Amino acid sequence: MTYQEIYNLICYKCWGDLGASPPPAAIANYLPQMIFRAHRKIQQDYNYWFMRFSITQNTIAAQEAYALPDAYKEMIEIRQQLQGDTKYLPSIPVVHFDELKYLNSARQQALYAKCYALMNNNMYLHPIPQESDIVINLHLWKFLVMTIDATFEDDLMRYGGSAIVNYVVSELKQDLDESNASARYFERFTDDMEQLQREDYRRRQSMLEDLEYNGV
Repeated sequence: MTYQEIYNLICYKCWGDLGASPPPAAIANYLPQMIFRAHRKIQQDYNYWFMRFSITQNTIAAQEAYALPDAYKEMIEIRQQLQGDTKYLPSIPVVHFDELKYLNSARQQALYAKCYALMNNNMYLHPIPQESDIVINLHLWKFLVMTIDATFEDDLMRYGGSAIVNYVVSELKQDLDESNASARYFERFTDDMEQLQREDYRRRQSMLEDLEYNGV
């Protein structure tokens, strides 16, 4: 579903026909942020297949810290390779930031990193790179970031749009003192989340992450 389709469906479930019964102005102004928060909430406690990304970062001689990408959530693994080579070294372990800073206090440099640490949305390498021709392959989880635009649609909205709708409607019904209706929509939201996680499990088991969902 696109952003506009999600918005319209929420309004329909709460107020009926948009032309005859539009939402109150105060709620209409606040609704985009409710959709945005629901979009983020669904990704907060679970890593779905569409949140997995692979990003490359070239080392810079004598530089130990490297910025992580926008919307970074969690690291999966880091592998290294010489620029132009097709072979990857084994993944390197993560260590506590304080341990890495202690190790790097000697300013030791090497071609390949032996471990890394994460702090303040940065990745730190040990030993400190001595060359600029090592490619760091970061396999990680990232949040999908929603844009409040009528035609915007991402994989979360495509496969989990109904979860966004039912969560926001549940919140709105609670605000409107319709507790029973709020509980019903929250139950639907829970069912949507279970279905989305089942689809995630199916894709991981079959290793068919690149196939479109066919409803089976």
